[in-house]
Amino acid sequence: MVLPATLSSVNALFTGHERAIAFAIWGSTIGGVAALGPLVGGWLTTDFSWRWAFFVNVPVGVLIVVGIALFIPETSQPEAARGTDLAGNALVTLGFAALVAALIEGARYGWWTALTPLRLGALHWPSGWISPIPVATVVGLTSLAAFVVVERGRRRVGRPVLVDLSLFSIRSFSAGNLAALVVSLGEFGVLFVLPLFLQGVRGYSALGTGTILLALASGTLVAGGLTPQLARRISARGVARLGLALEAVGLSLLALVIGPNVGGWTLVPGLLVYGLGVGMATAQLTGVILADVPVAQSGSASGVQSTVRQVGSALGIAILGTVYVVDIGRRTLAGLARVPGLATPARDALAAAVRASGGAVVHTLPPGPVAEAAARAVATTTRLDAALAALFILVGLAATFRLPRQSPPA
Repeated sequence: MVLPATLSSVNALFTGHERAIAFAIWGSTIGGVAALGPLVGGWLTTDFSWRWAFFVNVPVGVLIVVGIALFIPETSQPEAARGTDLAGNALVTLGFAALVAALIEGARYGWWTALTPLRLGALHWPSGWISPIPVATVVGLTSLAAFVVVERGRRRVGRPVLVDLSLFSIRSFSAGNLAALVVSLGEFGVLFVLPLFLQGVRGYSALGTGTILLALASGTLVAGGLTPQLARRISARGVARLGLALEAVGLSLLALVIGPNVGGWTLVPGLLVYGLGVGMATAQLTGVILADVPVAQSGSASGVQSTVRQVGSALGIAILGTVYVVDIGRRTLAGLARVPGLATPARDALAAAVRASGGAVVHTLPPGPVAEAAARAVATTTRLDAALAALFILVGLAATFRLPRQSPPA
């Protein structure tokens, strides 16, 4: 709820060169603080309790509410249609929830035939039937199709809509959201996998992992100071492309250096370059998406843009997370098959434990060929996920070539 409101306020309160600066600060803050989160969370988890990762939001939330009341002016449009689109809310929530659940749980319950019984309250879905995954996929796609029909019908008769689909006729808005969706697949997916590798294989604590990821935050915050000047020289579209290219380079560097014995400092250059790219691309891509949207529709447009990014991040975590979990199990099993004297039941149990824990048990194994095989499997899969994330970013970069030309802000 917060992100679309902040975007809409920035879009309404600033124009021209000031808007470029405001979006740069917004983007670098979002990216930098998101990367600082693991550091703060690691400190809280290590020195206090994991519960403080939740409790910390209470005082922060109070400060934000006070700050909004004191410093943020009202930007709502009095002439905008009032009301609630309950049907649209229900359909889009069900649609995306079902699709993301299908991607996340496919490896567990089976993509076609149910491998594991599913129990949800009174619902019991036994194994041996058709898996609940294709059913969830059909439900998700059907709900989203119905959402489009409902939104068009409500708009036709002048009723309030959750999403004004006419916004997608604006080329910068439609092309920019497509790019943002694909980019989010890569950006957030790798941040899900990398901490699992650092803690599971390299044995870093939560605080140590957060310290390494601080390099990403540093790059993002530095980009915030560079972006407005670059936008004036090469346009927001050019800065977004440069940022996406740097993201792909940073992820490629990570894919090249990750290994079973890699040190944390070896990851810093790739994370720093990646962070620079995130800081440049996030703000400028957002600015491009909203550039041609009328101020009266900036709230709806900001909501769509934020939702697209959130859906992309959820899908990225689901896709790269599924690849990670399935692949480490397969590679661990293959690696353990080459360990002399290891019985098949023990090999299968170890591979299952590595897969079920996301690699977290690797650093607890005693030194030897078994631990080495498991560590190699997790490291290789982490490299694969970093490479896939870079590929997603490159696809997003290609999508930006559909964006219309824009003059640098005055």
